[in-house]
Amino acid sequence: MEKIKYLNKRKMDEIIQNDRIKAEDTLEDNNNITKMILINFVIQILKLVIIIINISYFLGFFWYILCDLQVDVLRIFERNQAYEDLPYPRPDKNVFDT
Repeated sequence: MEKIKYLNKRKMDEIIQNDRIKAEDTLEDNNNITKMILINFVIQILKLVIIIINISYFLGFFWYILCDLQVDVLRIFERNQAYEDLPYPRPDKNVFDT
C-alpha cells in the first residue's frame, strides 16, 4: 500500500509542477483517491478470504483427526467385545500364565 501511495504522490507532484490549472481544479480527481480506496478494500477483502480459508482448513483437519480417532476407538472396542464372547481365552493373553 505504501508503494501505491508513493506512486500517487509522485504523480500528484508532477501534475502540480507542470500544470497549475489542473493542479487547482477541484472537480477532477487528480490524486485518484477513489482508486486508492478501491485498492484498499480489495486488499482487505483478500486478507479476510485468506484468513477464512486458513481457519476452515485447520478446523477441517482437526475434525478429520477427531473422526479418525473415534473410528480407531470403536474398532478397538468392537474387537474387545468380540473376544469376550469367545469361549476360549483371548489370543493376546498367554494361556499358561495364571
